Amino acid sequence: MALGPMDKIFQKERQEELDLTISFFFYLNFISFNVAHSPLFLEMCGALTQGAPLGYVLLGSEKLRTTLLTKAKKEVDKNLELIKSTWPTSGVSIVFDGWTDPTCHSLINFMVSSLNGSVFLKSVDALRQYKDAQYIGELFIKVIEDVGVDSCVQIIIDNAPVCKVVGMIVEAKYP
Repeated sequence: MALGPMDKIFQKERQEELDLTISFFFYLNFISFNVAHSPLFLEMCGALTQGAPLGYVLLGSEKLRTTLLTKAKKEVDKNLELIKSTWPTSGVSIVFDGWTDPTCHSLINFMVSSLNGSVFLKSVDALRQYKDAQYIGELFIKVIEDVGVDSCVQIIIDNAPVCKVVGMIVEAKYP
């Protein structure tokens, strides 16, 4: 049975949906793009695509690391924008967490939490920084400005003595 022009369009759209689903499997599970070369991966996908569009060709590692990665990033950004668009009306809490990994590499993480979900904002490499109140306070002020001063309802930090001073620095700038 020959496919008409509209059928071919829908088949192409379905292939793009399948490619994006598989790419998210790689991205969200931190799987190396080279796994796409594995005979077991090809066998798995072959079994999964029995109901795939006529002529569906499995994506390769090149497509994973280029066009599909770009599409996936756009989709994630779109979902984040939906959450971020509510920040001015619902307000946010900015959450701070500093930690040191087993190799003594120091990181400072910032998350933003609102009624519509939590978003990891950024991680700051603080390996060569003296993490005093002034440094952390400046980081917090930058994050508050990035998120939007009017959107920030509260900051959440741990109870280390340096963090109490950070709170005073932030309150001095934004009472």
